[in-house]
Amino acid sequence: MPALVLIAESDPFNLRLLQEICEAAGHTVLTAMDGGAALETVARKRPDLVLVDVALPTSDDDDTRASLRVGATELRSAREDERRASDVRDTLPEALLFDADHSGGLEVLRLLKSDQSLSSIPVLLTANDRDETMWRRGMELGAEDYLARPYRVFEIHQRVRNTLRRALLERMQREDQLDDALHRAGNAAQLPLTLEYEMTRAIRFDHALACVALACTNLEHVRDAGGDEAAETLMATLIANVRQCVRTIDHVFRAGERELVLVLPETSASEAEVVIHRLEQRAKQNNLAPTGVRSSLTIGVSGRVEGNHACGLTLLSAARRERRMLS
Repeated sequence: MPALVLIAESDPFNLRLLQEICEAAGHTVLTAMDGGAALETVARKRPDLVLVDVALPTSDDDDTRASLRVGATELRSAREDERRASDVRDTLPEALLFDADHSGGLEVLRLLKSDQSLSSIPVLLTANDRDETMWRRGMELGAEDYLARPYRVFEIHQRVRNTLRRALLERMQREDQLDDALHRAGNAAQLPLTLEYEMTRAIRFDHALACVALACTNLEHVRDAGGDEAAETLMATLIANVRQCVRTIDHVFRAGERELVLVLPETSASEAEVVIHRLEQRAKQNNLAPTGVRSSLTIGVSGRVEGNHACGLTLLSAARRERRMLS
């Protein structure tokens, strides 16, 4: 899928290499060699993906910071005319304005992820293999993935493609959520892609990952009694309630006519029991289903075992095998 990619890289050789690889994959590429230029470009063009070097140059110049605090009229006055600088400043979110000229790679990442209008742009960090501390800090700040130097062409293609595909799925899911409560869950086609993506990340960063399988066992009875509309209303209400029991980073899918699957990043099987407990509390209050409809639910949970490199679908199968009645 062709995309607009911003590469923020301080080394000219690495910048050119990444640019050629991304352009060969059919993407349009924008470039920046420092944090300020990267933030300006995001404000002007809004890329589909940002590749940012953690070692982007920073500035500790007190005069520069002071001029930004009092609202200087140019973001990069030495290299841009006054009109363009003014236009760019008008488009920058306020959160970005203060640090625009002294942002390193991690600071660029932090600012992008802290701004509501920009946080959905996926970010890939680039750094040397040995910079494990940088990797971990970047993931904590919200980076989607990383690329290690020395670069490998196949790895760049794969991670750029996977990150863009994941961002597209999330955007489709957000758009669906605006239309109908039933669409507040991903579909069965999206589920295996997300499972494999999250499993790959969990293995790479040695994070926990949990999967929860939830099924409405009496959906056919509800349909027989009230028709298709009653059955779909039940599932829509169930999805909406499940959404209230999970975090924003968790994924909810309608995997079948009567089944929901939850994918919980950075969550162990024992930690996933917290979600199950919340669902049980709602079930006891009878508000997992529409008024007057009694749902019968089974639920199962499985978690990635440390050192186990099983695929995401294996995790789902384990959750389905562990199903029990939701009390």
